[in-house]
Amino acid sequence: MKKRMLILPALFLAGVLMTSCDKEVESTALTVNLARTVTVKGYVYAELNNRNAGLEFAPSGTLIYCSVPYSDLNPNATGGKWADTVRVGDNGQFSINVPVDDNGVNLTIEAESFTYNQVQPFGANSNSIEKFYTAAPVVVAVSTTHTPVVEVFYTATTPAFYVEKVKINVTVEAELNESLTGNEKVANQKITLHNSGWAQEYTTDDNGEFTAVVPANENIFYTISFEYAKTVSDGGGGYKQENYKYEVKSGYVGNFASESDVTLDLGGGVPVP
Repeated sequence: MKKRMLILPALFLAGVLMTSCDKEVESTALTVNLARTVTVKGYVYAELNNRNAGLEFAPSGTLIYCSVPYSDLNPNATGGKWADTVRVGDNGQFSINVPVDDNGVNLTIEAESFTYNQVQPFGANSNSIEKFYTAAPVVVAVSTTHTPVVEVFYTATTPAFYVEKVKINVTVEAELNESLTGNEKVANQKITLHNSGWAQEYTTDDNGEFTAVVPANENIFYTISFEYAKTVSDGGGGYKQENYKYEVKSGYVGNFASESDVTLDLGGGVPVP
């Protein structure tokens, strides 16, 4: 008798738990009916190539997230949403089955952001630039009698870390020899190009030249300092060599939108005491 008394309460508790679970499932099934669906199609566009006319299709495999509030399917639903995902095909198209009722639903379409090396216009400093692509959510009304073709458009943004750069060909000159006409090339000297957020040191070659890659569309400055045995007049019709210092701090180089040639004139220097 004692054994029976212990088993019966356990069976009763199991029955209560099973009844409770059945009611929960039943309630969920009654809240939203997902059986009736329509097929929604769409196209996804992005500016991937600035050398083509118009927009391109978003890359194949791009993820599209679709959702419908449960309250659109049944006013008595207290929350939650139906959701599903689909991927963009080779032709920029996607297709998805969406649950609807006679009153229609609001379908929200969200496209996954991605990065892509966007081809730049002809003549640009860079052939391509990595861009961030994002698309605003699209909300459309869908019903058994209205299934619009949806279009999603991406916006391309240049990452904050990217700096457009341009090549410049620099020649450095100074008056190093008074016995010759004009300036001479400043060979094998260190020079720093810089602005408020960037700096790079270069060295002139035997011809006083160097090539630099600098931020585009920004003011560029230079700093250089060296001593040189300058040939100067001796006051009696001849020439002699004296030590001169050539120094320029934050001299202006220029502002460049495309590849350019530039000559820097350091002047005649000053005698070293």
